[in-house]
Amino acid sequence: MILFGAIGCLMYVLLRFLYTKNTELFICILICANFDFFYLIPQIGDYENYPLILLPTVFLIGAEQVVRGRLKFGGFPGILTMCLCALFFLGIVTAYANGQSMLLGIKAIKFHLLVLVFFAVTGQNISIEKLCKYIIGMALLLIAVLLIDLFVIKKNLLFVDAEKYMNLRSGRLRFSVGYHVISLACILSFVKFLKKPSSLYFIIFLFISGYVFFVIQTRMLIFGMFLSGVLIFVVMKNKSPRWILTMFLLLILFLPGFFLAGKALTQIGVVEQTITEVSKKQGNYLARLISYEYYLEKITESPIWGFGYENLNWEKNPAARLRNKGIYKADIGVIHFFYENGLLGILWFMAMAITVMQKCFKYRDKYPEILAYFVLSFSVMATLDFLLQTSTIILFGIFFAVLARLSIQEGKLSGRV
Repeated sequence: MILFGAIGCLMYVLLRFLYTKNTELFICILICANFDFFYLIPQIGDYENYPLILLPTVFLIGAEQVVRGRLKFGGFPGILTMCLCALFFLGIVTAYANGQSMLLGIKAIKFHLLVLVFFAVTGQNISIEKLCKYIIGMALLLIAVLLIDLFVIKKNLLFVDAEKYMNLRSGRLRFSVGYHVISLACILSFVKFLKKPSSLYFIIFLFISGYVFFVIQTRMLIFGMFLSGVLIFVVMKNKSPRWILTMFLLLILFLPGFFLAGKALTQIGVVEQTITEVSKKQGNYLARLISYEYYLEKITESPIWGFGYENLNWEKNPAARLRNKGIYKADIGVIHFFYENGLLGILWFMAMAITVMQKCFKYRDKYPEILAYFVLSFSVMATLDFLLQTSTIILFGIFFAVLARLSIQEGKLSGRV
């Protein structure tokens, strides 16, 4: 406990210093700590203790902004962030009405409150260019360490239970540590290449794409990255409907060639396994169908309020029973948010999505990098939640704040702020 407190104090001092001196590096260290430093350093007791240390840091910096009168809402994004926190506390009450204690409810949402990092980030000027370079550099460094560990040293040097993050898919190693940051860096490098063509960023994009495809091997992530790349290309190049239609017709024209390429791709294990699972309705594909069917049906039982935030330690939590049936909340992407918050959650999500799309399109020419996180998150949300899950909500808070910060800076330039 003393060690935990001492490390917490040291981390607060470091982060508070970086907050004013190098906000972009402050953000990157927040991300690293949120993901337990990717298990590259020893853990403090149980896993998720580093994210736990972040909570008082985020609260103290936010409180400092309030005391100094520097709290920035950034317009509607700030209001949406406060509404999201209200949904979290309403979820505690909802779960309490279903029989869960208030204490277990508070514990269930504790990491969700990291979204309040939004108010820390909006209080500082952010260089998007610098932040993107840091994230790409962080991902490349992480990949280098992991590849050396896995294929050169061939020992598990990570401070983590290897079996939890390493398994075989189609006879080949699959390793998923850091996939949120790695996939984001891949899309960011593609955006940087489109913004200002550079062989360096194109090579980085190809390298990270290869790592995702052959090492991480998460199929929705691969699909989402491909879809993100197409969407970002269309948006950044301001392609007209006529251009899109022409490309579609060309795709049809060259369909035989794509068919032959597709036949070649089926020799790659991850593709072959996907085709087998979908055609025979088995494996992970079947598990996700069952999970979707169960949770969508449950949502209709409590459509307005949802079921709240259920703690895994609650004896009536259905998670353990459902696990035996192959039903996992993690398999349904952002649908878990609608299960937890009902119609109120759906309305909030729609308001957030509209706000994000409006602002991303507004700044797509000057700051296209802001597209990367949100387009990727929306592209994979069917089975992966990069937005509102316990482990990723800090990413949402950070990038939602960066988006809001653009409005704040624009307001200062125009004299509105």
